[in-house]
Amino acid sequence: MKIKDMIEIIGIKDIPLNMIKAGKLNKDKLSIWGDRNGINFYEDETIWSVSINENCKEEKYEIEQKIRQSKYNINNIELNKYVAIYEVLQAINEYNNVYNDISIEKLGNYTNKLNEHIMNNLDFKEISNMEILKSLVSEDKFYRELYFFVYELKGDKKNIAILTDKEKSNYKFGNIKYYEELNRVNIYIYNDYIELVYEAVGRKWSDHLISNLTLEEKIIRALDIWKTYYSN
Repeated sequence: MKIKDMIEIIGIKDIPLNMIKAGKLNKDKLSIWGDRNGINFYEDETIWSVSINENCKEEKYEIEQKIRQSKYNINNIELNKYVAIYEVLQAINEYNNVYNDISIEKLGNYTNKLNEHIMNNLDFKEISNMEILKSLVSEDKFYRELYFFVYELKGDKKNIAILTDKEKSNYKFGNIKYYEELNRVNIYIYNDYIELVYEAVGRKWSDHLISNLTLEEKIIRALDIWKTYYSN
């Protein structure tokens, strides 16, 4: 999700946003910073790109420790949101020339607002008849962040090279509108085999299939295998 979208969704208003097109960031600057002109950031800055900025390593660690002290374990996607929102609130302090404390509770409230918006914008148009799968994704905090792309290949895996275009179909669903680039999950479904690739970690999970399963059941089977062996 781009920072400009995040700021709009969490309801930050009446503060100038200065989106920089290109250039080299000062080595001492965070990805988002404030001055008398408003909040500054690159126009293509995303929640994920903020989180990997070397300048916010200590900040990210401190926020993570505070969160873990005050609540349950948090996955990396959720932690990145806390960090990005923290930087925006810090930039607002700089713009207003004040240094109010930014509490974990406040970050949590903004993050919950962001999560609610993401959930309300999940896209299931291409799997509209797959009610179980839709519920599975909607009710899982991790799955709600992901963009799923399904390749249905109507043949056995060993025959993939000879399949025609008519024997191939694509379906996409989930967090299509706001997903971060690496939060894409590719699922390859053959008559006899399934593979799932999560781009954030570059790993593949796979298994053989029972041939009489529906497409929905095959997708759910891929997710079950993934969840068994991968901890987010």
